Amino acid sequence: AVRHGVPNVHMVGWVPSVIPYLEQCAISIIPLQIGAGTKRKLLQSLMIGTPSVSTSIGIEGMHLTHEQEVLVADTPETFVDQINRLLSDEALWSRLAEHGRQHAMAHFSKDVVETRLKMLLGRLNLN
Repeated sequence: AVRHGVPNVHMVGWVPSVIPYLEQCAISIIPLQIGAGTKRKLLQSLMIGTPSVSTSIGIEGMHLTHEQEVLVADTPETFVDQINRLLSDEALWSRLAEHGRQHAMAHFSKDVVETRLKMLLGRLNLN
């Protein structure tokens, strides 16, 4: 890990799996401005129970609610505010960890996705 002069922030670069890092983090910060590929990091964070701060684009299509499963911020100033809230409010941290995990497992777990895929494939007339 490389330290960049910010206490408790460690830049690690590329890793084969983010899961061990997310399991050890107090929070996950996902400031997406475009794209969809890295939304997987948010989903992984939620499934592990690591409370997260992301953008409106970062939560798009995931049926997440600000203050319920995740905190949403779209400017640098609100990102700082939401990160500070999450790090200083134990009740908020606990609620987001629990609700975020429940939401992710209910909507995006392997079993749920597999069932949806089978249902969609069953609707196709493959004859």
